[in-house]
Amino acid sequence: MALPMDYNDSDNLISIEEVISQAKKLGIDLGKRNPRERLRYLTKIGLLPHAKRKSFNGQSPNGAYPKYVIALLKEIDEEIKAGKSIQEIKRERAKREKEKEEERLLSELYRSPAYAPLYRNTPSPVFEDKEEVSEEISKKKESNFKLSKLSTFLKLAVIVLIMALFASVAYMKVNFDQLSGNLISHFLAVVRPYSSFSREISTDHPVSTFSSNLYLTINAETDINAPLNVKETISTPALSLQKGGFKGMLTAATLTANRTYTFPDASGTVCLTSGNCVGIGGEVTSPGGLPNRLTKFLSSRRIGISSIEDFYTGGPAITIDSAGKIGIGVSNPETKLEVAGDFLAKGDVRAEKDILAQGNLIVEKDIGIGVKNPAYPLDVKGKIHATGDICTDLGGGKCLSQLTTFVPFFGGGGGISGSGSTNYLPIWTGSASLGNSVIYQSGSDIGIGTTAPTQKLDVVGTIKMLGFQLPTGAHENYVLTSDASGFGTWQPAPTGTLPTGTIGQTLRYDGTNWVANSFLYNTGSAIGIGTTSTSAKLTVAGSGLFSGPLTVSTTTLSQFILKYDDNNYLSFAINDEQSLITASKKMVIDSLSGEVRLADNVNYLYATSSEVWGETFVSTDATARGKGELIFRQATPIFRFPVPAQTASTEFVRVSREFSDLNFLPSSISSTTRKYALLINFADNIPQTASSTWRIFQPTASSTYSTFEFSGQNLSSLEEGVPHLTSIMDLPTSDWQLEVKVPSGYEIRIYNILLLAYDRVN
Repeated sequence: MALPMDYNDSDNLISIEEVISQAKKLGIDLGKRNPRERLRYLTKIGLLPHAKRKSFNGQSPNGAYPKYVIALLKEIDEEIKAGKSIQEIKRERAKREKEKEEERLLSELYRSPAYAPLYRNTPSPVFEDKEEVSEEISKKKESNFKLSKLSTFLKLAVIVLIMALFASVAYMKVNFDQLSGNLISHFLAVVRPYSSFSREISTDHPVSTFSSNLYLTINAETDINAPLNVKETISTPALSLQKGGFKGMLTAATLTANRTYTFPDASGTVCLTSGNCVGIGGEVTSPGGLPNRLTKFLSSRRIGISSIEDFYTGGPAITIDSAGKIGIGVSNPETKLEVAGDFLAKGDVRAEKDILAQGNLIVEKDIGIGVKNPAYPLDVKGKIHATGDICTDLGGGKCLSQLTTFVPFFGGGGGISGSGSTNYLPIWTGSASLGNSVIYQSGSDIGIGTTAPTQKLDVVGTIKMLGFQLPTGAHENYVLTSDASGFGTWQPAPTGTLPTGTIGQTLRYDGTNWVANSFLYNTGSAIGIGTTSTSAKLTVAGSGLFSGPLTVSTTTLSQFILKYDDNNYLSFAINDEQSLITASKKMVIDSLSGEVRLADNVNYLYATSSEVWGETFVSTDATARGKGELIFRQATPIFRFPVPAQTASTEFVRVSREFSDLNFLPSSISSTTRKYALLINFADNIPQTASSTWRIFQPTASSTYSTFEFSGQNLSSLEEGVPHLTSIMDLPTSDWQLEVKVPSGYEIRIYNILLLAYDRVN
């Protein structure tokens, strides 16, 4: 592909990020994966020129393309959307380049002095544009067809003549001054002598001396219709391909047998090395592996190490047939899972159908057949069929075949099965099975919930009944009374009555009897202590002493009131907004000398010869800092770039320095809290209905600390920024940076960012 004149001009290079950004704005499809891979692929197949390296904005050098690449991408995208494949586009462009090169060579040939005798009466043509060149060349081809044949014949004759001279004269110098200079150059570029010749050709033209290393050098397009056979020793490079400033070599290792290398026709792209094939499709990569470990796909085109090890070398160990049946040690499994040999299962084994094991079946836990949660080592739901005997170690160790007596059948039913423990009364656990009940008999005593009853009936637990009757000693109005040993008997009810009293009195034991008095007075809704006149839930006539904290809690004001009479009081109150101390008279805080008076001239301080000081004074005037007041401490530039920077990224990009600490700021004033704000000078073309999004991001923790937005400015030009001030905010003390993103299709240009530090009075 012919490169424009500005290809090597560094001022016309733009970064790969800028190429991708402009391509997206123009609607160019760069594929679903990383756009960089698409650019590398188009470069590899020759549709784009090779990227160069250039430094932008003082950063490290990075990939860059000439500006005309945007137009190339637009043309390629339009052809793809018109239904052409990448390979078709590549072939058509190669054909056009070839035609252009042929036209150029033919045009130069027409102007060459070597052809001047053939066109003595025809001036050299001068072409103004491509169409005129093409038209003129077509005319020349058509009108001078016979002359072209003659020219070809003459060239061949001269070549034969020169080769004859080379062969006949070994050590003589040949002067070609009588021949045309360009014609000589043409021949010298086409034919080179064998290395056995040691001739020196002297001309007045700048033609290079023949090389002794190469046999044949062809500097023009050449078609080889017959096979090209390379024999004997191959020196590196065997075949060299050069394009632009890059060179590719096709070599072959020492051949030990006949080999044929067939290039695929599916993609049209051939890649023979392992390091530069990624991105052209169909590749599978691997980070490496371990011996005897099987592989697995980590992603669609990447394989890695699986959790399966294979040390077996005796042939196939696991077989999966066409029906999906699995055989372990079996080539033709008959069931869903067939194992030849021992099968050890340390966890649950569940099978809806048969399990065929030709060796031992060893299970460390219970086996359930027809039961999902077996309660016994072998728990079977349904009948058990055995072709052999069934034996047990219990009952003296008997097998079913050895039993001579059987439990008789009743009513056509089956026998009774089950087991039990000594001294427990049996209970039916099923229609034909018995087991232990909760009733235990020890001698003539019965225990419920105990195996060591001490009475005829000993119950460990609560007894619930509708009633009971003692056999002897029961009379009307008797009560059941226990002695010191816990034995209950019927006894007469104790005598005695409650003392008389008045309404509201409470009982008090005076050491001998219960008496009624009114010291603790109870109306049913209020309590009086020392009084029968209750004016609140609790009315106390007298002093009180609390050895612990006194807490007064209520939802209405006031919570605590000290009264002298109905007109004089001191009230303490608090709600969700404020705390109040109110008094009906002036309130004086004396402390023996420094009187602080409220109301009646409101003297806040009365300490005449004393020092008054504190960490923070709250004031509404300029004599002291007010609570919540912000004290400006420092403004620090934190913009990442030394010059204005612009972005159209829809993903967050960093625009500030990365801060590991904030030690560059002055220390906070005592009794204040450090706060921050950001002053950002920027311009954008975002509509006012949308906004740019900013965030405080912590890269080490990989988390977002906070976010904020600024409404779009909808500016037609981004040449001048507009200052924007954020709200007062908190910032991490370490590990943070400022990032920004914009809506798709819009841009923002940032001129500067200042970090403002404040101290807020507590």
